[in-house]
Amino acid sequence: MITVAFGLFEHYFGDLGNANLATAKSVELPMLKKFRSLQTFWESAIKAILYFQLDMKIMVVNADAFEFKANRNRLMLKDGKDFSKGRFIDLDFTPILQQDIKELADAWSVAKNEGLAPIETSKTQFMLGAGINNIDEELQKEFEEKQAEPSPFGAPASIVAPEDEEEEVKEATDVASRKKKAMKLADKNQAVISLMNTYIKEIGTEYKKMKSAIRGGAKTKETGVKIKGLRSKLNTFKEKMNKLAVKNFPKASQLGFDYVVKHIDIVEVQEAVEVANAFVVDQVAQNLEYLGGLTDSMYDKLSGLSAETFASAEVADAALVEAINAYESRIGSYGGFLWTVEERAVKETGSQQPKTEVNFVGVEDSDNCDGCANALSGNPWTMENVPVPGEQDCLTNCRHAIQVTGDAELTESDMQVLRDEEARSREGYILEVSRKGYKEKLHEAGGCSCCR
Repeated sequence: MITVAFGLFEHYFGDLGNANLATAKSVELPMLKKFRSLQTFWESAIKAILYFQLDMKIMVVNADAFEFKANRNRLMLKDGKDFSKGRFIDLDFTPILQQDIKELADAWSVAKNEGLAPIETSKTQFMLGAGINNIDEELQKEFEEKQAEPSPFGAPASIVAPEDEEEEVKEATDVASRKKKAMKLADKNQAVISLMNTYIKEIGTEYKKMKSAIRGGAKTKETGVKIKGLRSKLNTFKEKMNKLAVKNFPKASQLGFDYVVKHIDIVEVQEAVEVANAFVVDQVAQNLEYLGGLTDSMYDKLSGLSAETFASAEVADAALVEAINAYESRIGSYGGFLWTVEERAVKETGSQQPKTEVNFVGVEDSDNCDGCANALSGNPWTMENVPVPGEQDCLTNCRHAIQVTGDAELTESDMQVLRDEEARSREGYILEVSRKGYKEKLHEAGGCSCCR
């Protein structure tokens, strides 16, 4: 009778008289329901505690976000507040029964392939069933073996030499075959843009984390804004941004390297690989210098708010947000620098054949800077003297490219892609979608720079 209270059947306690497989299967369902009801009870209790903890952290930042609800006899977040959006706690318990791994894999594979479940959900549920508890860490890993990545301290980069052709193939046939398989400039541009968009999203994630960390450590009063550990928070942001460069620059450089070696004869391919590896390390180091200047500027601007006076604590908080947001466009421009890295890789790889004829190609209109306009009108160039896109007056806004003579010309559709990318870059990449319309709200609150 004691076992009944726990929902357990007696043969689990030693009476094996009816403990065959059929009996075990038939009694599992009511037991599962009993245990899962207990899990649901504790899930509700744990979530209530966690949501309360989140509410208390929000109250420290903005007490006005709450209102007293008499029917609940407690303070609760006001409806429509941004703080209440996107809050979701996912609580997973260890499976009560050990599932068959093969059946589990097959089931979620079918669900994914048939469009019944997203791929990330399928991965997560399989790992839960397999007993893997560091799921977030595992999801960030790639399924294919990663190339070695460079660091600003000079570790080897990920540029790899193309596979050697069979020795018995004649040189002329080899060259013709290589050029036939070569990546066209338009395809290469699309690949760089795709990589760049991923990079910009990753930058946006780090930007929002940095902004949240600074606001979380800030005390906003009429007498000024005090930010605890500001330098440390900015240094963390710089390190994260540098890691993104270490991750993405080799990929961009590889695209430029592949484009060149498939279009022109590189006598010493291994030497070209070594040059390209050193090039990636230099680009990462240069990017790190830029990041140092960025975070120093942010430190000066944000720490300067401690000496200002404001009409209220709310206006002081708005001023802090505005000061951080002022750097959004500058931080977003690091995504555009990826295009420059790739085009520099094209010229660097082609340096073994400096007399190779190339063209500076892309959009030709009144929006071009003087440097790009002169480069376009100066065609054709040689690899050694062609101007580098991204090093002209328009800097990271540039989407022109170096094209080896003989490659297929860009179509009007290809040009439009570049034109759209330049326009998007000049407008400034939006790293925080929720900021749409924020300036207007700030102005209404009297917290923007023009009101102050």
